Amino acid sequence: MITADADEDYQATMSRMDEANIRHLLVLDDGVPVSMVSIRDLIRVDLQDKSAEIGCLREYLYQVPPEIAGR
Repeated sequence: MITADADEDYQATMSRMDEANIRHLLVLDDGVPVSMVSIRDLIRVDLQDKSAEIGCLREYLYQVPPEIAGR
């Protein structure tokens, strides 16, 4: 049976699910089932993570340097 550990990051879990060609995965904490995760759940987390990263990159790229802003 393919499972995920509760401490595992979402990218590793997504990879495991992709390799096994499955859409749902049982999550264990010290061998005890605690949850079930779907690929849709993980895609949502991935999209939120990417959106935050894109926001930071846009802010960095389009910020006005202090020496120019003070003119």
